[in-house]
Amino acid sequence: MFSNIKVGDTVLYPFSHGLGRSETRFYTPVEVSMTTTTLFTLVGNSPRFKKVDGGCMGSPHHKTPIPYEEGLDESAAAKAYDAALEVKRNLCNMLETISTRASRVVVSRNGANHRRIAKALRLAVALRLAVDMNYIIEEINK
Repeated sequence: MFSNIKVGDTVLYPFSHGLGRSETRFYTPVEVSMTTTTLFTLVGNSPRFKKVDGGCMGSPHHKTPIPYEEGLDESAAAKAYDAALEVKRNLCNMLETISTRASRVVVSRNGANHRRIAKALRLAVALRLAVDMNYIIEEINK
């Protein structure tokens, strides 16, 4: 598979992008930094891979590089996905801030009506942010 690979060649390596359990892998181009008669490594902190099949040496590493092909390069999709995740993080942080402030109002007033108002406010903000986030992600995916 990689028997003729040499330093400077490009392979596609699956990098994980995501939050927690919702990770997605994108194949992005990476240069080969070192080769021996049976192994090669990639630029950065990569493990060693076998030239025969591209399998990882040492640890139980399940990511295997594949030979570079123009149609398989997913670096643009990875950048768009990362941008969407950044938007999601910012919206979640904003929602958390609003929710905390609404809870402070409830605690300071200790009234049943204030609790209902704060809960309704949190739900309205969450729905609005979800709609905005879906719109932004659709725009990024275009």
